[in-house]
Amino acid sequence: MGVSCTNELDERVAQGYLHDFLKYHPDYSQMPLVLEMEATGGLLVDYDKLRTAFEEAHRLKPQDTQVLLALGVLKFIQRDFVGARNYFGIAIRENPTDHSLWNKFGAAMSNNLDIKKAIEAYELALDLRPNYVRSIVNIGLAFNNLADFKSAATHFMNALILNPKLDHVWIYLRSAFI
Repeated sequence: MGVSCTNELDERVAQGYLHDFLKYHPDYSQMPLVLEMEATGGLLVDYDKLRTAFEEAHRLKPQDTQVLLALGVLKFIQRDFVGARNYFGIAIRENPTDHSLWNKFGAAMSNNLDIKKAIEAYELALDLRPNYVRSIVNIGLAFNNLADFKSAATHFMNALILNPKLDHVWIYLRSAFI
């Protein structure tokens, strides 16, 4: 949910869900900072305390890809796309077959204006899960940013074949044609 809310630019709610991950996870729920944040309550999570708590969770279990994912998302929220890329990259080393990690890695690369490497990451996500609509759309957006509108439109149409109810992708397709 934290990732989804971040994608929808609802960062405050995303931070609340990330906090809940720590709060309810048996390995992290008793960390002093998590208990302290819980005492202050709900969705009003302090970003720096939350980041520090996830960094502590990472020290406790460095191979936990969910913690690495959350750290990447927290960096993404702060528009630190290099930091996000680094955490997603570490998570990929731990779990190289997770298509969603490759997609997030690509998004961090794309937002850092490394579009060609972003496309490579999105394609790796699609190698792992060929019908992953989010990566198909993201490749289309990347091609759109490279002004390769034909490739962008092709990817948007492929995404719409899989899910024609994606209203935002219809807008992207229209934009590529214009």
